[in-house]
Amino acid sequence: MHSPDHLTAAGRAKLAAARILLHETQGFLYLPVLAQTQAVAAAALAHLLSDWQGVSSFVVAWPHLPAEKFAAPAPAAATWDAARGQLLANLDHAIGVQASGAILVLDASPGDRHRLAVDSVSYLNQRREALRRNQLRLILLWPAGEAQALMAGAPDLWSMRALAPVVDAEDLAPDSAGSALATFAPRESTPSLPAKGLGALQQRQWQRWLACRELAAAELSTADALALIAALYENGDWSAVVELSEGVLRQLQSLPEAGKLAESAAAFRWLSLGRAKLGDRRGALAPAQDALAIHEKLAAENFAAYAPDLAKSLNNLSVRLGESGDRTGGLAAIRRAVEIHEKLAAENFAAYAPALASSLNNLSVDLGESGDRAGGLAAIRRAVEIHEKLAAENFAAYAPALASSLNNLSIRLGESGDRAGGLAARERAIEMITPFALPGTPYANWLGTMEQGRQG
Repeated sequence: MHSPDHLTAAGRAKLAAARILLHETQGFLYLPVLAQTQAVAAAALAHLLSDWQGVSSFVVAWPHLPAEKFAAPAPAAATWDAARGQLLANLDHAIGVQASGAILVLDASPGDRHRLAVDSVSYLNQRREALRRNQLRLILLWPAGEAQALMAGAPDLWSMRALAPVVDAEDLAPDSAGSALATFAPRESTPSLPAKGLGALQQRQWQRWLACRELAAAELSTADALALIAALYENGDWSAVVELSEGVLRQLQSLPEAGKLAESAAAFRWLSLGRAKLGDRRGALAPAQDALAIHEKLAAENFAAYAPDLAKSLNNLSVRLGESGDRTGGLAAIRRAVEIHEKLAAENFAAYAPALASSLNNLSVDLGESGDRAGGLAAIRRAVEIHEKLAAENFAAYAPALASSLNNLSIRLGESGDRAGGLAARERAIEMITPFALPGTPYANWLGTMEQGRQG
């Protein structure tokens, strides 16, 4: 295994903070640790394994890392159901034996790896009491470029996105360049492009794409391209998001339909989001409808697997329809999203309550804009109630979401004529967000805006 010295003091501090957060905060059962490259992931994994300090924990690690310990064999079954079943059995085994520092490597295709990770989080929610009783914690060591897709599919992870440490190339010690870590580095050496915020690997992927505008020629898998799109979107490069999404769709059109539907839906969704950010509302609507049509088909065949994606597509379409002037259609779409999240949350509240609260928040806005202020107020009250429950169990993870719901509640109350109630809700929102409003963070800007409203 690699020595922890392959990380700088700053890199070690990031991981130490993550470990403290997991082990000393009762509500946290898992936390993503994001790595920009496989070399960084290997160094981070080595440090994590050396720093358990006797606390029983286990890691779901980046694929293909040289791991010496396993909770059980990695899922390598031929069928999806078998792979999922094996994964859950492995997790159950790790929980039951209280494995210390055990590693489960998700050695699968990027798409299946993502689905397996989301399933593992959902399963762990069902085993919360056993995890707490056995003092187990899970760290998801995950490629930074795939983080948004992973967290969006796992609501509890999404709520912790602001707390997830990101370990990058700058966190590697200077003397590690010639070490065994170098075997994980890309073979080619090409100059970086000025694509803001991308890691070195994705910079190279983007450069290869720009040289030919074809995935195959650029040696990009559709999964790599979708991860790159997510990073570009996160960095605000909307034109690049649109261009690469269109490239993914061209590539997928040349393949048989079987096995490509989920990736096509993801590409359509990114295309819709990118066009919307560029102000092309008309152009954003069609791909949103295409993404929904695909997710309708997938969910009809396997509701349990694709219902969360269907709800996300309905959420996106609701916004696009509203922007196009079809408030009735937008309201119908968000109602369906809420219905789906109600079903999911009824079966697994811990996993899907955050997504339900988010959908209720959007429903509140749409109802208010349609003139149904009473309905909008009822929806946002429910969102606040859900976030209150979540924050009571895990304040650090859900207080920002609670603050957002309270802020929206203050708006709805003000619109209904309850000025005193609106002011009280805003004061609570300020109280919730203040501990997170460190200088330079989005929370600080948000707090400043709310405080200005208080003065007004």
